[in-house]
Amino acid sequence: MPPLFQSYNTISLAVHAQLDSVLRLWQRRLGPDLLAVYLHGSLSLGRFQEENGDLDLLVLTARKLPREERLSLARDLLGDAFRFVKENTMCKVLSYKGNVFGLECPNFMDLVVTDTEPGFAGNTATNVTKPAVLETGAEIKVPLFIDVGDKITIDTRTGEYLSRCKE
Repeated sequence: MPPLFQSYNTISLAVHAQLDSVLRLWQRRLGPDLLAVYLHGSLSLGRFQEENGDLDLLVLTARKLPREERLSLARDLLGDAFRFVKENTMCKVLSYKGNVFGLECPNFMDLVVTDTEPGFAGNTATNVTKPAVLETGAEIKVPLFIDVGDKITIDTRTGEYLSRCKE
């Protein structure tokens, strides 16, 4: 199968292969809604350094993608570590010779609870939990006193509730 991505001769076959696999995933998932993918940043300017560079892509679609669909595409690319990452969160993409093998996000994130059963006043026991959905769509266990709209701190390495945020 010929590569979907045509670029400068200055990048390695590994980077070509990584870009090609990303584009194939987007084509498979978006179909005719995928209009174009543009390179920008150091690669488009011919100053890309594989050992410490990053790839900046701009994706143009025929329709506005709902947030859930954008997150789903990102999860397909980055795996389970992505479930606690909000838009514009600085993360480190881990790769070896152009092959991404993980995402290193901050160890702690403050996230808003968007769905859970109602809490009850005075219910402060921390050893009893209930499911809660966070603003990123991730589901975790939280103490009974946590309510919708509460901002909580979670450990992204374990997915565990740590505390209610003090604002």
